[in-house]
Amino acid sequence: AENLVAIRGSGAVHCAPTNHVFSNNIITATHACLRGLPPGSPGGCNEPAAFSIWCAAGNAFDRNTIRATGQSHGLRISDESDENSFTNNTVWVGDQMAGDAGAVFIAAGNPDKHSPRNNIFRSNVVRSDGALALNLQSPGSGNIFEQNVFWTNTADTANAFNGGANDNRFRYNTFYNAGSAPTIVFDYGNDRTADTFRNNIVASAGSTAVQTGQFAFSRYAGDRNLWWSTNANTLTSANGSLSGWRTASANADDMNSAYSDPLFVNAGGGDFHLQSSSPARGLGDGGNDAGAYQYSGAAPVCTASWICGAWLACVNGNQART
Repeated sequence: AENLVAIRGSGAVHCAPTNHVFSNNIITATHACLRGLPPGSPGGCNEPAAFSIWCAAGNAFDRNTIRATGQSHGLRISDESDENSFTNNTVWVGDQMAGDAGAVFIAAGNPDKHSPRNNIFRSNVVRSDGALALNLQSPGSGNIFEQNVFWTNTADTANAFNGGANDNRFRYNTFYNAGSAPTIVFDYGNDRTADTFRNNIVASAGSTAVQTGQFAFSRYAGDRNLWWSTNANTLTSANGSLSGWRTASANADDMNSAYSDPLFVNAGGGDFHLQSSSPARGLGDGGNDAGAYQYSGAAPVCTASWICGAWLACVNGNQART
């Protein structure tokens, strides 16, 4: 099968809400099919995924483990799959192909449907052993990514921000590539509202932190991020250092950001908590720590009230316990 689990809504013009709750499940899939071959041909399949969400809105996905090996996406979302919440999940894919594969893949889908909008991704761990952790091929507007870890070990693109993005928010995430490719590729033009990119950690163990393709600073609104690369103080191949990045933005972006080793506890072992002397501490808005994890014992950051385990309400920018 191309998809082990699939949620598919319907709608001749717009997709109707499906309103499912999917929690505390383990999904394990091994795909031996070859992507790129027509469905039905020997060994062929079309965009295989362990979990596929198509034309399905209003669903809640919490505390699931999605594990995919072979040439497969982990979680694939497309075609007006709007207003879903993805919280506290683990998505891990293995020896997938390069190119448009992704542990989490938001796809363009069919031309008669708009790209996924207003989804929330919070407190997830997304891992890829071979290619992209996060592939935003065609997200719609208003998607929120907060307090997630996206990590990979690849010589290809690690995380891709491609065309179609519009007014999406990336806050308090950790992006890490242990391989030789840039950790993030920004590859979109200047025709839409800027995405917000604040309080994140973007670190590369073997290349630049960022690569820019078709990119315009009018599409990017970023600050209080921590950037790091082992490649000789190079944030991007196009702009060089953080200073060069700021200059290219006409001193409009990342003026309060920093470039330094984030001092994770054990990045090689997948522990992206901060050491006590990490430069990410206090770098974020309101003196919070940048990245997915606040330093040990600190309350998580928040921007609105949302339920997360024992944390219930947002009080002065921090979660209050129940």
